[in-house]
Amino acid sequence: MIDLRMLAPRARALAMAFAAALVLSVPTLASAQTTTGTTEGGTASNPVGVGSAWSSQVTGAGSVDGVALDPGQLAIVEKINDYFNALGDLHGSFVQTDAANEQQRGRFYIRRPGRFRFVYAAPSKMVIIADGENLSFEDHDIKSADRYPLDSTPFRVLLEPQVDLVRDALIADVYEGPDLIVATLKDKADPTSGQIKVFLSKAGDQVDLKEWIITGPQGGDTRVELADLAHAPRTAASRFQPTPFLPVSNKRK
Repeated sequence: MIDLRMLAPRARALAMAFAAALVLSVPTLASAQTTTGTTEGGTASNPVGVGSAWSSQVTGAGSVDGVALDPGQLAIVEKINDYFNALGDLHGSFVQTDAANEQQRGRFYIRRPGRFRFVYAAPSKMVIIADGENLSFEDHDIKSADRYPLDSTPFRVLLEPQVDLVRDALIADVYEGPDLIVATLKDKADPTSGQIKVFLSKAGDQVDLKEWIITGPQGGDTRVELADLAHAPRTAASRFQPTPFLPVSNKRK
């Protein structure tokens, strides 16, 4: 270790200033990571898996086969397909819990096919919008946005024009209990790129989306729990359009 007392006065002052700056930089970095919700896997935590490694190809040559499903499991999968294919508008509140157990809250709006809006509660100024083709990750604090193809997010398999989970995903597990239906879905093109686990609540013949967990390739989980669900009134189409004139800092293909 360098003994600062042995340095010339000017060099000693410079060394002390550098050390102070280094110490001050550590909480600044930590604060930035908390704001963006960076997970252990290095991808920003968000409710739909933006920035995940899922393939943008729903089907195609080279896809691996899913697990063999017995007739009872296929019937459960059909219930999930039927629910999402009948889903029009859905809106309510959400709680997002990331891999570090940090929570964020907000409002969400979903319209099939392929449209949704997640608005984080203050002090966050993040909004995530899908218009049916692209997905915008908007940060209104710095007035900038990242844009992704909708097909590159695992959430897209639930909002296809015709939802068919056997066709669109590798089904790793499916279960139905007295009040719950659960399905674990992986990318058919690359099962190592993470998964989405979907939970639907049951009350008699009524089925509704309850929550989902998106797991990244490195294992970090993002849990999204829904509440205050409503299917009406119909959400204004403008809610699913990206903010006009907001600069796009990064467009991912």
